[in-house]
Amino acid sequence: MKRKIFSILFALVLVVSLGLVMATPVAADGNGAYRGEAADSLYPALGVIKYLSNPSGYHFWFTVSANLGPYQAGHSYHNVYKVKVDDPSEWAGPIAVGGNPPRAPYNQVGHTGEWVYYKIFDTTTDTQVVP
Repeated sequence: MKRKIFSILFALVLVVSLGLVMATPVAADGNGAYRGEAADSLYPALGVIKYLSNPSGYHFWFTVSANLGPYQAGHSYHNVYKVKVDDPSEWAGPIAVGGNPPRAPYNQVGHTGEWVYYKIFDTTTDTQVVP
């Protein structure tokens, strides 16, 4: 009986451990998409930034704790970044990917060194902030 309980506990620990390992960047689908999360060491007010990257660009989701540039304290945001767009006049940018200096999460989205166009949406007020 003790052996059976030990086996069950060991299996549960193994499943939980695998779940924790797979929680950081994991494949989102078979098209080269993946997700992860990281904080910007230079701008801690952005909090943890969740990202989803794919070959055409990437997305960021976060909630800020202090006013910072176009971001308002207490609001949540969804930023969309695209490598190629049909009409650049409908987007801000382009900007270089990777961060200056290079840092997470910007250098983790798979587009470091590329230029991207972007839009910023305030999901708290359901408005487009940029452009």
